[in-house]
Amino acid sequence: MNKELENKALEIIQKLQTYNPAAGDDSRWFKQCLLDLEDIIIDDEISPKERERLKRIENRKKLGTNMDNTLYVNINKNNIQIAVSAPQAEIVYSKWCSKTDAAADIIIEMCSRYGVKQIFIQDDHFGTNLLDLLSQKGMDDSMDIVKFNYMEA
Repeated sequence: MNKELENKALEIIQKLQTYNPAAGDDSRWFKQCLLDLEDIIIDDEISPKERERLKRIENRKKLGTNMDNTLYVNINKNNIQIAVSAPQAEIVYSKWCSKTDAAADIIIEMCSRYGVKQIFIQDDHFGTNLLDLLSQKGMDDSMDIVKFNYMEA
C-alpha cells in the first residue's frame, strides 16, 4: 500500500470518528473522500506504462482526435500492404499480399474483425481495380472510402 493511500484512509477514519450529521457535517465530503480513495487504489494497481497509455488516449479524446479504427491500403507493382490503425489499442495490424483478389478478401476480413469505419486507398488504377473488386465481393456501401494520391519517394 502506498503512502498516499494510507494517508487518505487515515483521514477518512479520523473524520468518521467525529462525523455527526446532526451537527451539520456534510456527507458530500465523505463521498468525495471515498471517490478519491477509489482513484488512488485504481492508480496503485495500474502500471506506469499503462497509466501513460491511458493518459495519451485521454489527451486524444480531449483534442477531438479520430478514435475509430482506420484501414490503409498501400499498393505498388509487386505487393499490397493492408494496415489497420487502432488508436484505442495504440497498435497497427498489418498484412501483405501480392494479388488484388487476396487483398480484397483480407480487406473485408480486417474491416469486419477490427470494426473499421474508414478506408484510405490510392486514387490510381491499382486502387480503382481493388475498389471494383471489393464492390463485386459485396463490400459494405456504408464504409467511408477516401481516395488519395500516392507518390513514391
